[in-house]
Amino acid sequence: MADYIDLFAVIYNALLPALIASIGFNLWFYRSRAASHPHTDDRHPATQPTQLPSGWWNDESRFQAEKRAIFSQTWICVSHRGRFVKPGDYFSTEIAGFRIFLILGKDGRVRAFHNVCRHRAYPVTKKAEGSAMVLGCGYHGWSYNTTGALTKAPLFDKVPGFKKEENNLFEIHTRTDDAGFVHINFDRRKGAVTGGSAIVPRATKIGQPVMIYQTSQFLHSWVIQRDFNWKVMVANSENRIVRADSSFIETGIVANTQALPELELNHMSQIKFGYLTSIYTRRGSPFWFLVTYSPDSVGKTTLRCEAYSVKRQGTPLDEKIQETWDEQLRLKLQDFEGIYRKACRDGSHSKYNIYGQKLIAENVDSHLKQETAEGIENKPAAIQLENTELSEAERRGLLYTVENKYNANRFTVCQAVECAAAGGKLDW
Repeated sequence: MADYIDLFAVIYNALLPALIASIGFNLWFYRSRAASHPHTDDRHPATQPTQLPSGWWNDESRFQAEKRAIFSQTWICVSHRGRFVKPGDYFSTEIAGFRIFLILGKDGRVRAFHNVCRHRAYPVTKKAEGSAMVLGCGYHGWSYNTTGALTKAPLFDKVPGFKKEENNLFEIHTRTDDAGFVHINFDRRKGAVTGGSAIVPRATKIGQPVMIYQTSQFLHSWVIQRDFNWKVMVANSENRIVRADSSFIETGIVANTQALPELELNHMSQIKFGYLTSIYTRRGSPFWFLVTYSPDSVGKTTLRCEAYSVKRQGTPLDEKIQETWDEQLRLKLQDFEGIYRKACRDGSHSKYNIYGQKLIAENVDSHLKQETAEGIENKPAAIQLENTELSEAERRGLLYTVENKYNANRFTVCQAVECAAAGGKLDW
C-alpha cells in the first residue's frame, strides 16, 4: 500500500506544474477573448462590402496620417523574451519607419530605445543583433549601458551646461506579458501611456495554439521586403477563416492546399496582436513562429519572422524547415503584391469584405479631425523641443563637436527621429 502511495505522490508532483501552467496559459487567453480587435467583434460582420476612401492604397499623406494615428500610439508586439538569454543581448529593427533596438538589462528587463545617439543622432547599434553590456556610438564615442544611461562622453565634460544624466537614450514604452511576448508603444505624450492605455493588447486566438512560455528558445530570424501597402495584409486576413477537420485554418495563402507539409501555414493555429503581429503554432510541433509586419512606406512593407523552439535546448531548426517556411512566406507576400497592384488599379472603387479597413479609416479620420481643430499635426511619437527629457544644450540648439565648435548645419536628435518617423533614412 505504501508503494502505491509513493507512486501516486511521484505522479502528482510530476503533473502538478504542467497542470498549473496549462491553467495559467488558458486563463491568459480567456482574458484575451474580450479583445477589441476586429477579428473578434461579431457585432460588425466582415461580410458587407464597403467602398474605400480615395487614395486608400497609394496616397502618401494618408499613409503618414496612419502612422500618426495608429503606429505612433498603439502597442505593437515586436519579439519574445526567449530571444534574450543573457544581459546585454540585443537586436535592432525598424517598425513603421522608427529605428529601434531592444536589449536585456542586468535586472532581467527587456527595454526598447530609439536607435539614435543623443549627440549627433548617429545609430547606437549598427549590427542586426549581438551582445554587449555597453553600446558605443561610432561618431564620437558616446557610450550607453543596458538601461540607456549615458556612461561616457569623451571631451564633453567641459562643455557648458552638459550633464550626462540629461543625455540618456530615448526610451520606448516596453512591456513583457505573462507568455513572454514583448510589446512596445512609441507614444511620448505626457501621461499618454497610463491607466488602461498602459495595458498591452489582448491576444486574439485562432484555432488551438500551443502553450508558449517565456523560456522558449530563439532559433533564427529573417526579413523579407515586398511592394504592397500594409492594409492589404489586413484586408487579406479579414473574413478568411474557415473550419476544416475540426481546426481553424486561414485560406488564400498558397494556391495548392493538397498534401501540405507539417508546418504549412494553412494548418497552423494563430495568436494575433493588433494589425501587425501573428504567432503561428501547431500541436505536436517543437517550433512556433512570430511574424511581424513593418509598414515602411505607402507601397512597401517588410515582414520579419522569428523562429522559436517550444522548450529551451529544444529541437534545432533544420535547413529544410527554414526553407519551407521562407518559401511559404514569400508566396504569401507575392499574393499580397498581386492584390495591391489590382487595388491600385481599381482605386477607390475597389471593394473588400473588411470591417478592419473601416476601423482603420475611422481611427485615421478621427485623428485628422483633431489635427484640423488644433491647426497642427499631432505626432504622438515625436520628440518635441519642449520635452523636458531634452538636455538644455539640445533645447538651445548648442551641441558642440569634440573640437567645441558649434555646427549649425548638423541634424539634431529631434530631426533624426522625425526623419525616421516620416519614412526617411539617415545614411551615415
